[in-house]
Amino acid sequence: MKLAISVVLTVAAAGSLAAAQSHRHNHHRHKHVKRSPDPTDVVVVPGPTVYAYEFEGELISKSQACDGIQEGALQWADPDNAKNACDPQPSVTPPKAAEFYEKPTTTHPAPSASSDPPKDQGPNLDLPEVKLPLPIPKAPSPPLSGAGVDQDFPDGQISCSNFPAEYGAISLDWLGLGGWSGIQYVTVQGSSVTDIRTGIHGDKCEDGAMCSYACGPGYQKSQWPSTQGSTGQSVGGLKCSGGKLYLTNPGLSKKLCMKGVGGVQVKNTMSQVVAVCRTDYPERATTNAKLDFSIKIEGSNLSGACSYKNGMFYDATGSNPNGCTVGVTGGTATYVFSD
Repeated sequence: MKLAISVVLTVAAAGSLAAAQSHRHNHHRHKHVKRSPDPTDVVVVPGPTVYAYEFEGELISKSQACDGIQEGALQWADPDNAKNACDPQPSVTPPKAAEFYEKPTTTHPAPSASSDPPKDQGPNLDLPEVKLPLPIPKAPSPPLSGAGVDQDFPDGQISCSNFPAEYGAISLDWLGLGGWSGIQYVTVQGSSVTDIRTGIHGDKCEDGAMCSYACGPGYQKSQWPSTQGSTGQSVGGLKCSGGKLYLTNPGLSKKLCMKGVGGVQVKNTMSQVVAVCRTDYPERATTNAKLDFSIKIEGSNLSGACSYKNGMFYDATGSNPNGCTVGVTGGTATYVFSD
């Protein structure tokens, strides 16, 4: 309940011996109990003090009283009772007969027996991100050469459905071609191949197909036919005819793989592992893919120059998007890979 207090301040003429007394009128406080089945607390809130100013039995305004006090024409009859009477007063709403404020009662539900106690999450710390150095990659283990790499291939005796791993060929199972590195279905007219359809994942080596294969490190494929594409396409590998596999270049070698001439090395200065492959025929290489690193051929006895950067090849005469070539007159040529 809010309670307003009224105070009447008396002023007298300066020098007057009469000391008029101040009158404090307190309103009666009434408590009205709210009838409710729920218990409540009634709080009495003190209201503002209201001043009235009296001179010679007549009420005067605050400005008249305070101006007179300031000019010395008037004085307080009871100075102790009027210490703050001339201070600015906030706007006052006339008090009502009685106002009641009830403290709300807060009901706390009983904790559930199945509820888990709150877990302490601990302080929320902003920790700096720690970047660990990249590990130095280890050189991958080279695949083993196929067994029987030095054995002659039994021409026309092995079924096209059997990959000849026992004669030096390396099976590339992840390509989904039964171990073959590539399959081409060809149409031959006269001395040229007029139509070539490249096999895709799931295709098989069957009649009319050229079935190419991979060899182990230090070896390369020895079989490709003299009959090639009429418009410059390349085909290679074993030929499937009548359900059997046949050599296509027996004059060069009766073995599936032959040793390379050597003299070529690779130096990788990057922080990532790079696979180095030669183009296989029938061609399945993505030779037009742009690399995100640089390559340079270095050596002490090279004829010409060749390097690669940002999709362009550079030689002694300039740059082009197609390629460049060097000759090795002695020693070795090294492909240097760099970021």
